[in-house]
Amino acid sequence: MSKISTAGNNIQNRTDEEKIEGDRFHTPASLAERLVDCIPRQDRQKESWLDPCKGFGAFYDAFPDDAATTHHWCEIEQGRDFFKLKDEHDWIVSNPPFSQLTDWIKHTLRLSRIGFAYILPLYSISHSRLELIELAGFKCVDIVLFKNPVSWKIGFQFAFFVFIRTEQLLPDEVASIRRLNDDGTLQSNLNQF
Repeated sequence: MSKISTAGNNIQNRTDEEKIEGDRFHTPASLAERLVDCIPRQDRQKESWLDPCKGFGAFYDAFPDDAATTHHWCEIEQGRDFFKLKDEHDWIVSNPPFSQLTDWIKHTLRLSRIGFAYILPLYSISHSRLELIELAGFKCVDIVLFKNPVSWKIGFQFAFFVFIRTEQLLPDEVASIRRLNDDGTLQSNLNQF
């Protein structure tokens, strides 16, 4: 059992050990399944999906289970370092370590052929990161807000951000902000949020 950090939400004041420990927010399988369903699938002969930080496998296990989809994973604690990966994949989907987020996004942009989707704190999509993503040819097409799992013991609002290469977009496709309700339904009308 890992220890709970007493450093609170102030990541900058954490020790190196607390930062590493603080990067471990394992996604519950039920949440990962509902979030993967939010990723727009296109009719393709074959797609390669990567979970770059598999952890307990919630996202990996939620990947589409069909003949057209191959599943791949990395997990530093199991000897597969995402930063050493050179193979491209159609979709990269996970809950990445936030302490390495900018480098993580840069590497994702090099490896993603169609798009990527990550759980991120809302505050982490800064202007400079969004500009980096857009200059690499990606556009945010969906932001799914959800209630933080109790096990995370953190108050910041998290969301599932879905980015797609601009050449993959339909001409009228625009970004949406939705909320995943406790019952698993998606609420699109957020003027009451």
